[in-house]
Order: sequence, then structure tokens, then C-alpha cells
Amino acid sequence: MIAEFQKIGNSQEVAAVKVYNSLLPLYIEDLRDVLLEDLKWMRALKKDPIYQEVEATRDELMEEKGYHWLESTELAIHER
Repeated sequence: MIAEFQKIGNSQEVAAVKVYNSLLPLYIEDLRDVLLEDLKWMRALKKDPIYQEVEATRDELMEEKGYHWLESTELAIHER
């Protein structure tokens, strides 16, 4: 695509920017689709009993032992 813009007299840099800008709407649409799939997956996961146990364990570790979110999540996963 860059070559097409260069043929009509644009420099390499300008052609690259024009290609990026022309593809941006496609990227946005694809990212929306990915976000929707991730949200569907997370919704299903939150209903899973094992995930709920991991969350409960994580919350206990954070409240009782003062762990940070990441640290308590890792420990909760390893316990299950």
C-alpha cells in the first residue's frame, strides 16, 4: 500500500502515515470484536465455581494477610 501512495508523489513517511490512517478504522473494528469476545468469556468465567473459589481465596489473602492483588491472585490460583 505504501508503494501506491508513493506512486502518486508522497514521500515514504507520508505514505506510511496515510496507510496507517486508512487502516485505522479496520483496526478499531477488529479491536471491538476482540473486546466483545473477551467480555463474553469473562462473563462466562465469573459463573464458573472454580473461578469463584479462586476469587474468594484471593479476597481472603488480600484482607487477612495484606497481599497485593497480583500476589494474592497467584497464590489463590496455586492453592486451587
